[in-house]
Amino acid sequence: QGVALLKIARGGGDGRVITMEEHPDDKSMGHEHTFSRDADSREVVLGCLLRLCDKATRRMRREKYVGDVVTLKLRWTDFRTTSHQSHLGHYTDDPHEVFTVAGRLLEDLWREGDMAVRLIGVSVSGLFRPGPGRGVQEDLFGAAGGYRRRNLFLALDRVRDVYGDEAINFAAGMKSLQRTSALF
Repeated sequence: QGVALLKIARGGGDGRVITMEEHPDDKSMGHEHTFSRDADSREVVLGCLLRLCDKATRRMRREKYVGDVVTLKLRWTDFRTTSHQSHLGHYTDDPHEVFTVAGRLLEDLWREGDMAVRLIGVSVSGLFRPGPGRGVQEDLFGAAGGYRRRNLFLALDRVRDVYGDEAINFAAGMKSLQRTSALF
C-alpha cells in the first residue's frame, strides 16, 4: 500500500489527472450551521434554516444547477445526528421552495420543547445542469410567476455579489441573525 501511494505522490500510476476545468459534476450543494449555544427556539431554528436554504440555492444558481431532492440534517445536544429527505418531483433552485420542503422535514423531526438543536443543515441533491438540448420542464400555468421569482433571486444574487452576503436578507431570518451575531 505504501509503495503504491509513494508512486502516485511522485506523479506515477495509471490514473488520469482531472483538471479543475473538467471536474465531475457536484452531487449535492448545501450548508450547515453549528449553534454556539444549543437552539431550542422554533423562531431561531427556522430563521437559520431559511438563511441556509438561501445560501445553498444561491450557490446552485451561481454554478447553474437545479436539484430535485431536499435533505435536512439535525444534530442534537447529545450529538446524535439524524436526517430526512424529500423528493420534489421537479427541479428547482428557488430558496422559498427549498425552505418550504425543509420546514416540513423539520416538523417531522423536531418540535419546540424537544431536545435542543446543536447543528442544522440543508442540502439539495439530484443536481442537473440545464443547457442546450437539456432543458427542464416548466410548470405550464405558473411559468410567468416562476420567471419573475427567478429574476428576483438573480437580482438579489447580483446585489450580494457587489455588497456582500449580508446586504439583503429575508426578514424571517433576522431573529436568527441577531442571535448568531450577538454570540460572537
